[in-house]
Amino acid sequence: MRLLSIEDRSFFSRWWWSLDRPLLVAMLTLALIGTGLVMSAGPAVATRIGYEASHFTVRHIAFVVPSVMLMLLSSMLMPKHIWRVATFVGAVAIGG
Repeated sequence: MRLLSIEDRSFFSRWWWSLDRPLLVAMLTLALIGTGLVMSAGPAVATRIGYEASHFTVRHIAFVVPSVMLMLLSSMLMPKHIWRVATFVGAVAIGG
């Protein structure tokens, strides 16, 4: 049996075959383009306002990496769990 074949019923295989791969590629491409733009424009702005040159690049990567991980982990949730997480996050957002 081939790794990640459509006949495979493992959790990872089921997730991979239900994933919207073109959307995933588009989102990762946008993250990479954004990182490139921050790396090209960030140092000039950072030095002008008194920070070290890599300030914005480091901050951007520090937010992109956990965001991509959260996106991939949330894509693995079952619909029942998505409903529970969304209810909790919505209640926290409304409450405070």
